[in-house]
Amino acid sequence: MYSYSLAILAAGFEALGFWVLLGFGVGNAQLAAYLGAHLVASILAGLLLVMIVPGPSQRQRRLGFAFFFSLCFFVPVLGVPGLLAAGFLARLLRKDDGKDVFSTQAAPEYAPHDERVEAPHTHGPVRAQLSDPASPVETRMRALLSIQDLPSRVANPVIRTMLADSSDDVRLVAYGILDGREKRINARIQAARAQLEGDDPTGRLIADKELAELYWELVYQGLVQGDLQKHAVGQSRAHFEAALRHAPDDAALWALGGRLANFAGQYERAWHAFSRSIEFGMPEARVLPYLAEVAFRMRRFERVGQLLERIAQASHTQRMAQVIDYWSAHERALA
Repeated sequence: MYSYSLAILAAGFEALGFWVLLGFGVGNAQLAAYLGAHLVASILAGLLLVMIVPGPSQRQRRLGFAFFFSLCFFVPVLGVPGLLAAGFLARLLRKDDGKDVFSTQAAPEYAPHDERVEAPHTHGPVRAQLSDPASPVETRMRALLSIQDLPSRVANPVIRTMLADSSDDVRLVAYGILDGREKRINARIQAARAQLEGDDPTGRLIADKELAELYWELVYQGLVQGDLQKHAVGQSRAHFEAALRHAPDDAALWALGGRLANFAGQYERAWHAFSRSIEFGMPEARVLPYLAEVAFRMRRFERVGQLLERIAQASHTQRMAQVIDYWSAHERALA
């Protein structure tokens, strides 16, 4: 309804301008009146056409208005009527079946591949057996116990899902595994805290470094969630900063700082920390994958390809080889 009102006003002002010219002759006053009415009509027509053909961003909408206004104002006689007719014709002919052209797809669950996940005695992938509620309890129990030897970073998220299993036995075993791992790290934290209270500066530095690593390990292994995770991240950052004040050239500390910043979404800070880590002697092969991840999160895709080319020249895991192959194919497609 609002668009029709703008169209009527624009056509009305344009008609008024023509009426002045045709009814009172062509003079300076009449020409000024026509240009004023034509200016208003062009502004209204530009606003209307931006409504009919909206841009995806505020900047593009402003550019669209400037384009439509210029066409209307600098094309006399046919500018305003022609563009108004074209706009309404585009609206009438626009195909609108009530369905979205694009749909939003949820990101697929990332399942890290590890050959050891395939346990011979479980007759199939462990993850599939654990997630199948129709699988017998004994089978789920064997599958759960078979992944204890996997790295905690890989196994803990799978084990955590079993805390909601329908079987009490499976839930208790899953809780016991996670609780045991958390208690082992907490025991080391308590020992490091006792060392932190000593008078030896070197001992305090070592304790701060160890505490920063241990608190981060709780987060990295997925052993803490929610407020406990925020507390662990805060403690890790506090001990990292305390240790960095006494050892500003420690490469491992800078690498940990990069991981903390990356986890917090502070990508510029993460990039700086990882770069400093390499400057102070951390092997590039250990840091370049993190730099590639940070570059990807900052949407610096050209830099991602450059970093992966450097990674490809060094030894890397099978999982990293798949990432390198994907980006190499992408670079070849763009070339």
